[in-house]
Amino acid sequence: MPVTQKRRGVEHNSEKTYITGDRGIDEILQDRTKSSSITYIHPFNCSFVEYKDFKLVYRQYAALFIVVGISDTENELSIYELVHNFVEVLDKYFSHSELDIMLNLDKVHIILDEMIQNGHIVETNKNRILAPLLALDQMSEPH
Repeated sequence: MPVTQKRRGVEHNSEKTYITGDRGIDEILQDRTKSSSITYIHPFNCSFVEYKDFKLVYRQYAALFIVVGISDTENELSIYELVHNFVEVLDKYFSHSELDIMLNLDKVHIILDEMIQNGHIVETNKNRILAPLLALDQMSEPH
């Protein structure tokens, strides 16, 4: 269940929901540091956080957080790499614009649907992932 969220805690929803809850990653990390002997977690120290019955795998790109909630049986590093691949696909399509990503969540969901189906990773090739979206863009252009 990937999450796209601005760092300041402003969530952008659409009809498809990938939001894990009403709390942002900053709040979850603060709870984690309060409940453990760790007094401070630097954002670059660890990208895996245990939270309730699942693990959060997150990665920060500029002001954008990508968060995935997984079970204990999932491989954290493969999900971490999936998040990196997802961001590379977003970068290829949206060309470094976080605002475009936040305003076009329907297209972000199409990208996610091409990458993940029924909870399984089905595609990692960037060109194949973007092919349906680029075809839709071509059909919607006026001739």
